[in-house]
Amino acid sequence: MGWNGFRLGLDGEHYWTAAGAYARSWSDCTGVRPVNCQYTAAGEDTGMNGDGNLFYAWNQAKVGGVTPIPVESLRLKRFRDGREDNDLMTLMAGKGKGTEARAIATGLFPTFEQSTRTPAQVAAARAQLNTLVRQSLPVTRPEQDLNCDGNADMLAVASDGRLLFYARKNGDWDPSAPTVVGNGWQNKYSQLLLPGDINNDGKPDLLGRTLSNTFDVWNGNCSGSFVQGPSLGGSFNLEDPSTPGDFDGDGRPDLMNRKADGTLWIASGTGANSFTNLRQMGAGWSNFTIVGAGDADRDGRNDVFGRRSDGRVFLYRGNGTGGWLTGNGEDSNLVLSPAGVPRLLGPGDMSADGKVDMVVIDSTGQMLTYLGNGAGGWSGSTTRLGAGWNTVISIVAD
Repeated sequence: MGWNGFRLGLDGEHYWTAAGAYARSWSDCTGVRPVNCQYTAAGEDTGMNGDGNLFYAWNQAKVGGVTPIPVESLRLKRFRDGREDNDLMTLMAGKGKGTEARAIATGLFPTFEQSTRTPAQVAAARAQLNTLVRQSLPVTRPEQDLNCDGNADMLAVASDGRLLFYARKNGDWDPSAPTVVGNGWQNKYSQLLLPGDINNDGKPDLLGRTLSNTFDVWNGNCSGSFVQGPSLGGSFNLEDPSTPGDFDGDGRPDLMNRKADGTLWIASGTGANSFTNLRQMGAGWSNFTIVGAGDADRDGRNDVFGRRSDGRVFLYRGNGTGGWLTGNGEDSNLVLSPAGVPRLLGPGDMSADGKVDMVVIDSTGQMLTYLGNGAGGWSGSTTRLGAGWNTVISIVAD
């Protein structure tokens, strides 16, 4: 009903009763045309067939427990699923994607009469809808949402060694920012990376790159702070790492590494505080600074920005399976001189407009946001986020 309702432009659904046979939920049907039961397999001529009944009366022998509360039926759960599908399609229509959403709905249920579909067919249509939603509403890079509230945050080490959590809310700094979430971090690491949830507990984690070029894992707790985990020793030695998020499409965040010879490598996350299968994915990157972009073009796949030594920033579109869509960089029409803008960060959506942005720290210590246009380029707007990021702050996690 939810799919057909959207296809036909209906406002909603109405059911005349949700508990028409509530009192006889578990009764055995008797007689030729019984009215004393809720359901029989033979259909309407021999029982009510469940019509109009979305709840069962509590029955301890049937469902267990000790509290006599209504028990929702599988029918109600299916209605709920359909309404959630309808809500997503309606949301897409509001984002100008109504034609695409209606095509998905029509492909699944062309008419009311054509309603027999397998679970696999329904799942395939939901996967298409999910892709459309991701393309239209890319979420904040989850690896940057350190307090799990849906906003891109930042993490930095102050010159006095405090680990500072900069929370954001509705496109601006949270009034409480920054908060101290650790001490003694000065000279502890040469680089801090935010790869995402690498231990598969649903919370974004932190990697600290040691002076000997190994990595310490710090597992997040969704409050902007971390608990030390294992060390990724010398067997996992990266020269110039970056964090692309889930680049190979397996649901776990990955790591990229640019070597001195210009080759580019990727390692897949295992979901168990480690990475594996380090493999080459390109060459000729000697003159580039690499920044994980998230889904910059809103096609449901993570991308990468690369800044050439002349300052030009290029978009490299990921194919969702650990490689490139075309392998060619696309000039994003942004020029950021390495001397004037020494630091590039890729925190995702900083302005809360659903589009990937880029944050930079210039040579004077100003932090600036270049707002994305949702197509892998820039809107032309730049927002200043503060100053002192080259004096008060010694390391910014990315």
